[in-house]
Amino acid sequence: MGALNRILAAAITVMLVLGSGVAFAGSDEPEEGSKPSVVVLAAGDLGFTAALVKGEVNPEGRATTYMFVYGTTTAYGLQTPSVAAGAADAWRPVAARVAGLQSATTYHYRLVATNSGGTVASEDRTFTTLGATPGTAP
Repeated sequence: MGALNRILAAAITVMLVLGSGVAFAGSDEPEEGSKPSVVVLAAGDLGFTAALVKGEVNPEGRATTYMFVYGTTTAYGLQTPSVAAGAADAWRPVAARVAGLQSATTYHYRLVATNSGGTVASEDRTFTTLGATPGTAP
């Protein structure tokens, strides 16, 4: 009976470890449910009616797409086209030019990425387009 108890204890331990979602070293398979990771960065190249929004995406080993959502409130309302970010398990810089904006206006934006594990959105950031100064045209 002692050997049977040891076998049962080992089997229960294996079931508990496998059921815990622990990833084993050497496995090339992404952990089930691995959503992408995102970081939104400061916008750049600010103009009167355009800006460059930037961030970083880690697909976490799954085919991933990303886009930026933006607008004058945190309801956003506008978005850039969805772009493939690959399927690597590494951070990659991403950016998109947003145009057709109003001058001297504050815009909210965030980075959104999706893969088979789910969708994630970054924190909200803001930028303000340039306003006309005396003697210049917007």
